[in-house]
Amino acid sequence: AGRTGVLIAGVDGMPDMLKAITDGSASFTVFQNASAQAKAAVEVLDKIRTGGEVPEKTIVPFEPITKDNVNEYMN
Repeated sequence: AGRTGVLIAGVDGMPDMLKAITDGSASFTVFQNASAQAKAAVEVLDKIRTGGEVPEKTIVPFEPITKDNVNEYMN
């Protein structure tokens, strides 16, 4: 449409988006780290099981993927 300065972004760090970031047609995506989420869940469950103090919230941050770190997420 002749527009410039439009950023293309995505979620989940899918292979097509990683390729688009690499070739410059997309700006960024975020990776929802399932392994880190599972580890955090097990840690909370273990605290419940052992009577430990359980935080009100457990946050596993999304990991931003940009041209600067995209190679770390490519298989």
